[in-house]
Amino acid sequence: MKKTILVLLSTLLILTTLFSQTTPKTTPSFFDLYDQNLKEQIPNYISLDFILTANYLFKQQSITHLEESILYPKFKKLAFGLKANLLKGYTPHKKEALAYVLVLNELLGNRSVNVPKEALGLAQKELKLIQKHQGIMNSPIAKVRIDYTQYRVRGKYIKTPQLKSYFLALKYMSYMPFMVNAHKATGISPKVAKEQMINARFVAIALKPLMIEYQEIEKAITKLSGEGDDLALSIIVNPP
Repeated sequence: MKKTILVLLSTLLILTTLFSQTTPKTTPSFFDLYDQNLKEQIPNYISLDFILTANYLFKQQSITHLEESILYPKFKKLAFGLKANLLKGYTPHKKEALAYVLVLNELLGNRSVNVPKEALGLAQKELKLIQKHQGIMNSPIAKVRIDYTQYRVRGKYIKTPQLKSYFLALKYMSYMPFMVNAHKATGISPKVAKEQMINARFVAIALKPLMIEYQEIEKAITKLSGEGDDLALSIIVNPP
């Protein structure tokens, strides 16, 4: 009996020793696992960098789909609606505001037909600077110096015409300033500031009937890049 017990104990001891040598230890991170596998000559088939790369590619693909298939058509529809609203009861005082919106429409592929010549001419001057994207020049619409090299399409946005249009339209809407505050440091005179505030109000009023479409776009963009700190539309339309 004693002999049997000793044999069983010896066998159990041997199995325990073998198990402790062959069973991998748990590790708190992938980096510890790398080190452990390296010591044990075990290849890493799924590594931390692989997971990070896969996650990055998945997010990029999802974002690209959102931009090309959802946001681009919404931008195009919004731009068309803005143009139609500004053309209602048009007067020469709306020339610059309409020109701003005409540029947006052209960048998105909406042709400018049956529009006032003075607004179209101003828009075409701005478009030429955007298309050349060659340096810092005075904007015919914003009346300030702008770095037009920012409009050079790059990265994934060169892949399709839709992505290119989306990039240019988003850049234009976010980069094109309405200089509503006069200041010596910026060189904005009270006259220019007043004119730009009027233009901003014209665009904001034209946007009010399209608020649902605008908020859908704004919500989607906020998810991609966070909230902006621009002058609120409510303040522009109803100044204090």
